[in-house]
Amino acid sequence: VSQSRYTQVQDRSILIEWKVDGDLEKADHFIIKLEMANMVTIVGTTHNISSNNTFKFLDLLTDGESGSLTYSIVPMYYDYTQGAPLKTNTIVI
Repeated sequence: VSQSRYTQVQDRSILIEWKVDGDLEKADHFIIKLEMANMVTIVGTTHNISSNNTFKFLDLLTDGESGSLTYSIVPMYYDYTQGAPLKTNTIVI
């Protein structure tokens, strides 16, 4: 995973976008994690299917998330190992 960015879509929605450089054949899926108040939570997963190596994930903030939020995108490979996570900039909600 080489680049990431986020967009606050509405008051309670965050769109995370990222691009992968390299071979997508090795990745099975991506795990999206949220770090808030020194706690890390898995907020979702996405598949590895893309025609242009870009991906999107919409996080609906339905559990009262607030303060400084940082997302991590973690590639998961077919052999169940994890790739290096890529963190977004910190978002203040």
